[in-house]
Amino acid sequence: MSDYFNLSYIPERLALVQGDNIATIFEGRKQTWRDFQDRVTRLAGGLLTCGVERRDFVAVLAENSDRFFELYFTPAWIGAVLTPLNTRWSYGENLYALQDSGAKILFFDDSFITIAGQLRDNNDHAIETFIYMGEKDCPAWAQD
Repeated sequence: MSDYFNLSYIPERLALVQGDNIATIFEGRKQTWRDFQDRVTRLAGGLLTCGVERRDFVAVLAENSDRFFELYFTPAWIGAVLTPLNTRWSYGENLYALQDSGAKILFFDDSFITIAGQLRDNNDHAIETFIYMGEKDCPAWAQD
């Protein structure tokens, strides 16, 4: 067994021990711990497909939600690092944070479509992939 704790152990353990119990309830969506762990592992596979590797940074600019909670655990599943951006920061502050982190991918929700679009149009960062995790229609320039 490893000498360190990995965030990916939490959904795995809860799926094993509390599998059929409710993990999250958000805007009418409910999921069990088993469903939660399944979504986290599938999302981790999606990150690998997008080219995210061990020790890469995955940025997120989103409000609290069940989807954000899933994403919180996902990068650890493949040895990557989640980089939450500050939802109260301006475009310039978030651009600086992205440049500093070197994140390859940015997840964003409905509240941050405009800022994500501005970041997409600015090529002074390392973001290769923009992934929309909101409830509305996905912008044409992002992946859903």
